[in-house]
Amino acid sequence: IGVTGDEPFEEVADLIARAGGGTAQGDASNPIVGRLAELATNRQVVDADEDAQFRRRNIVGGLRSLLGAIALSQPLVVLVESLQWADKQSLEVLGELMRPSDRAGGVPVADPLPILFVLVTRPDDRLTGLLEGVVRIELPGLSADEQVRLVETRLGARDGVRAVLGDLMPRVGGNPFFLLEMVDALLERGSLELREVPGEDGETRPLLAYARRDGSVQLPSTLEQLLSDRLRELPSEEHLVVDWFPVAGGPLA
Repeated sequence: IGVTGDEPFEEVADLIARAGGGTAQGDASNPIVGRLAELATNRQVVDADEDAQFRRRNIVGGLRSLLGAIALSQPLVVLVESLQWADKQSLEVLGELMRPSDRAGGVPVADPLPILFVLVTRPDDRLTGLLEGVVRIELPGLSADEQVRLVETRLGARDGVRAVLGDLMPRVGGNPFFLLEMVDALLERGSLELREVPGEDGETRPLLAYARRDGSVQLPSTLEQLLSDRLRELPSEEHLVVDWFPVAGGPLA
């Protein structure tokens, strides 16, 4: 609906109402519009003691109306990333949105609207019920050639990349995030460097190489160790911010 979450509550409610969230016309006084605006802005404006089931019905009904209104004008893809981190209530709502509609008499029928749900997740036992009957596409680790192309694209260099990755790939297990984090960490520490070398055409081009060849480069064996090493290297002021993250209860300004 084109909001960032930083807009005033009433403005967000107006946009939701006009987009079809619960009613074609309305404002925050409409319970369905109000509950969706609360979710979009992370601001609670109604009594916290409101009946939980009534609130849940409003949220599910409002989201169904909103997605349906958008899908009536154009095909809609709903993408949920890192679903393994979702809380129980969000998973329940998502399950209801994905469930086929019921005809009178309780017979499930497919929704006629063009809505595609794409859920990206790591394996998690909590998601078994939600993913039952859903088409699955398993994503394996990147191949050796794919890892080389990934780093070449990231660094804008081709020379030396395959040779350097020969040491890194056995530790990475095809994980692109781990691979890029490891390359970035080694570049930041000066263990790896991009050198300008002359090419056959006389133009210089970047070469990825170890800065030292004395065997002193220590490579982390796990992603956790790599991130821990990088956190320890932060200045003391930034350490204070990192220490607050686990107990902050939300974003820090």
